[in-house]
Amino acid sequence: LHHTPGSISIIQQNNKLLFDVYHPEEWSFAKISVTNSKDGTIHTTTTTPNKKATIEIYENSIYWIDAKIRVGGNSSSAYNSIEIKSLPPESQNIRWIDVPEKQIAIVAGIVIIIGIVGLIIKKQPTF
Repeated sequence: LHHTPGSISIIQQNNKLLFDVYHPEEWSFAKISVTNSKDGTIHTTTTTPNKKATIEIYENSIYWIDAKIRVGGNSSSAYNSIEIKSLPPESQNIRWIDVPEKQIAIVAGIVIIIGIVGLIIKKQPTF
């Protein structure tokens, strides 16, 4: 049994996990790793005392939580787990691609701009 002064609590809201970090001393930063026990997939987020941390989940599973809490110049750990059983089957099919939306939007924007420039160049008369 390993005792740590810090702790992390988890609340599920639909397909999101919300985290609250607790430590008896004033902490400045925490890195939270969430591991899906079925396939070993690890997702990471960070938080500060003024910012709430969330991670989206897409399948029913047991998730292991590992928080590294920065207190002064030292690091402290906190562990927890949560079992998710309430996600509908259709939300589990959303994870077919593991690319963040921002990167998809950037690539789509570049493709559209290249297409428009190509059409403009093609329509210009040649002399």
